[in-house]
Amino acid sequence: VDGGYRLSGKWGYGSGACNSDWTLVTSFVDEEGQPTPYTFLLPHADITLHDDWHFTGMAATGSISVSAEDLFVPDQRAIRTDIFQSPSLHPGAVHEESIYRFPLLLPLYLMVASIMLGSAEAVIELGRTRMEESKLFGLLRLDREQSRVRWSSARQNVRCADLLWQDVLSRTAAKCDAELDWSLEEEGQLSLDLVTIGHLCKDAVRSIMDGVGSSAFNLANPLPRYMRDVDVMVSWPGMDWDIVTERGTRWVLGMGRSATDPFPPAKKEDLRV
Repeated sequence: VDGGYRLSGKWGYGSGACNSDWTLVTSFVDEEGQPTPYTFLLPHADITLHDDWHFTGMAATGSISVSAEDLFVPDQRAIRTDIFQSPSLHPGAVHEESIYRFPLLLPLYLMVASIMLGSAEAVIELGRTRMEESKLFGLLRLDREQSRVRWSSARQNVRCADLLWQDVLSRTAAKCDAELDWSLEEEGQLSLDLVTIGHLCKDAVRSIMDGVGSSAFNLANPLPRYMRDVDVMVSWPGMDWDIVTERGTRWVLGMGRSATDPFPPAKKEDLRV
């Protein structure tokens, strides 16, 4: 329509919506006969919030579904999703402040990875305390060789995840500071690094939980809560091992995109002047 778009629909996965005044949603717009994904910024005053997002491990995320009915969205609050998510073409890519040049999705992935990393670090410390206090058949778990090796192996996984997380952050900051474009191969490596961080943390948490005994699953114990949180985070599309490793490896090897990738790459000629 003139000056904008008319939007109707219902969208899930609205994490953080309970703690904000605006929500981003994605919908398709017909452009020259082709359905083209667009991202829209909607004020909560104009949409309906549905308290229907009751999931394991997501109690504190403020997640809900949102819906709109024949809502007018002005042009300035709409953008093609491929441009919005492009590391080199998103609106902040030419900003004088380097923090705004960060690719849109990367800080989100880094945030999820950092939460998983912090959770895994907490589990390592709690697992150590558990070894020092828990007895099985009269013998402290700390005095069992296999328990010590299990804890140490999990801790090394978390240390590796932390080093990789710091490396991703440093590489990204350096590239944004230098105002350099991102190649598909670089995007692929970043996605592989981040999914590796997530799964190193998940494996560490699972290993600790396998060795702390059944009494640790008491609801008053924080260990199973951390496990549930990490299990849910690793199921997120950005941490889905099968999807991300296939796509990332293909990009790193220079084999390009496939029809199953979320969006085709945006081009500079797609930008509106």
